[in-house]
Amino acid sequence: MDKLPKHLLEDYKRWEIKLNEFDVQSYKNKISTKEVLKAHYFIVDYFQSIGENLAYGIKDFYLIGSAVGRQFTSWKNKPKWNTPYEIGASLFYGLAKNHAFIDGNKRTALLILLHYLIKNNFIIEHGRQKDFEDLAVFTAANELEKYSYYRGYKNDSDKEVKTIAHFIKKNVRKADTRYYSMTYQEFSTKLAVYGFYFVQNQNYAKVCKKKKTIFGILKEETKIQVGFPGWKKQIGLKAAKEILKKCDLTIENGYDIQSFLHGNESMYRLIQDYEVPLRRLKDK
Repeated sequence: MDKLPKHLLEDYKRWEIKLNEFDVQSYKNKISTKEVLKAHYFIVDYFQSIGENLAYGIKDFYLIGSAVGRQFTSWKNKPKWNTPYEIGASLFYGLAKNHAFIDGNKRTALLILLHYLIKNNFIIEHGRQKDFEDLAVFTAANELEKYSYYRGYKNDSDKEVKTIAHFIKKNVRKADTRYYSMTYQEFSTKLAVYGFYFVQNQNYAKVCKKKKTIFGILKEETKIQVGFPGWKKQIGLKAAKEILKKCDLTIENGYDIQSFLHGNESMYRLIQDYEVPLRRLKDK
């Protein structure tokens, strides 16, 4: 979030405090209100930076909590939604229809759906950007009947969510979640993108980051100390996970393994990948 311009960062932090009451825990496979808030401000930052006059801010923060809460809907202690497709569909539908933000509601809803899919280890089939753009438009305009499979759910009280879930299942596949090993040198290069660095001391190393004090002085902060066999040695999965956790580069904080490997915050990367459909959603 530190990459946001000052005016957006200040507004984000103001709303973050108010939304904290909705997030009582971290969600490994679901979306938090904080992630929705991040998505909105990332969208605003990206499109303002290329010249678009996009309004920002929350119109009703209870509507964000309502949309996020749909993921946890239950009846008689049983979850209402039984598949990741239905959970993602319900969240997306809530965000697209609630209009919790002053502007950019369809864009935020679509970005969160894409982020949710990555978080749950799904990959969107190649060339589907326009299809997901249409999904956002049809959902917001109450035109989901344009999908042929809508007819199969038209008598269901949750026909919209079921139709969106059908669409998601049809257009994604499970990702390869295997751990791809790298050397300590390669891992160090990836960490450097986020401002972290190794300080070697014989057979161990500290992972550090420079942090400004209240007086504006840069001070070295140690995040974790790990065993260090050498720059050309492979870093194990356990050590890599521990370091990423201590550096807050985790899924719960909006990062996934691909964003770490490619040096981008995951939502920013998604905005770049889907810039054209996200831009077109402005006028639809």
